[in-house]
Amino acid sequence: MSAYEIILSMEQTMLDKMMSTGLLRSTVSRDFKIYEFYINERKTNTCMQSRTNTAEYFHLSEESISKIIQKMR
Repeated sequence: MSAYEIILSMEQTMLDKMMSTGLLRSTVSRDFKIYEFYINERKTNTCMQSRTNTAEYFHLSEESISKIIQKMR
């Protein structure tokens, strides 16, 4: 089971509690949104173009996007 699937299966309140207590980084919800955006981009674009589009949309580097994708898979 991937990190994305685990986060997807969690209730938002539990996710919020885990972030507020420090069990999860506060960037988890941001990374989740980024990964979902990337998945939607992949439906119509190549891997590289999807990564570029995601980086531009979230104002992050492509390297940061790549790390988030690897973490979520």
